[in-house]
Amino acid sequence: MTGFFAELGKKVAERWLSLLLLPGFLLVAAWVAGVRLGHGNALGALDLAAWLTGTATAAQLAVAASGVLAVSAGWGLAAAACGVAIMRLWTARGARAPLVWLTRRRERRWKHAQAEVMSAIEEERLAGLADLVNARNAICLVPSARPMWIGDRLRAVDQRVLRSYDLDLAGVWPRLWLVLPGEARTEIGMAYESLAAAARLMAWGLLYLPVAVFWWPAAIVALVTCVTAWVRARGAAETFGSLLESAIDLYALDLAAHLKLDAEGPLSRETGLAVTRLVRKDFIELTDP
Repeated sequence: MTGFFAELGKKVAERWLSLLLLPGFLLVAAWVAGVRLGHGNALGALDLAAWLTGTATAAQLAVAASGVLAVSAGWGLAAAACGVAIMRLWTARGARAPLVWLTRRRERRWKHAQAEVMSAIEEERLAGLADLVNARNAICLVPSARPMWIGDRLRAVDQRVLRSYDLDLAGVWPRLWLVLPGEARTEIGMAYESLAAAARLMAWGLLYLPVAVFWWPAAIVALVTCVTAWVRARGAAETFGSLLESAIDLYALDLAAHLKLDAEGPLSRETGLAVTRLVRKDFIELTDP
């Protein structure tokens, strides 16, 4: 047990170092460079090194290093908190301004793309139909109703499962999670962590923006970091959504069996509705006479 806890502590320390402390140290270094060098001498690395080594004693440097570590940890905690807020923004409903404006814009884009698909079907323009369908699905797999692409992608899982199987994903998922095999849960957990990591990376990019007021290279760092974070977030959301839907397709019948429902053959709407009625007690009250 001692060895186990020692290894666990080592992993926690490594995670803390990689996720919070090192990125925080880089941000502190950027602030020091920005305040000291400014825009006029933004790339004067030698001048910065000479200033760091020539103006302090060894004892002062040791104290400063301790302070830098503490501030770096503080920035790491701030980035983690901002990452949570960014994740909430990406998945927001967008019922109020200004997000509602983005929601309406995405709704118009999806409806226009859907009209193009229907027009091609009616006119039997089958040659370009696949491209039109792909263009529509690139906006959202179902009618868009969220201000952000990520929110729409995750909402699409709920809508597609409900439409195909009459399964209420919000009520079913906690029970399904308990019957999923370990490998499936690991894959889904890793996909979600990738999405959360992308949100934290976006937070780090945004935290570099104030430094750009004093030091223009920080603007480049912020831009590259934010673009990279968004690309990673979209990829992670696509993977996460696909895995969630796949888990329903593959293991919903296992959940039905655990609930002692007579389910034969492939997953059907009748079975899905029966599962939903069992797990959503309020649903039963609303639908029963």
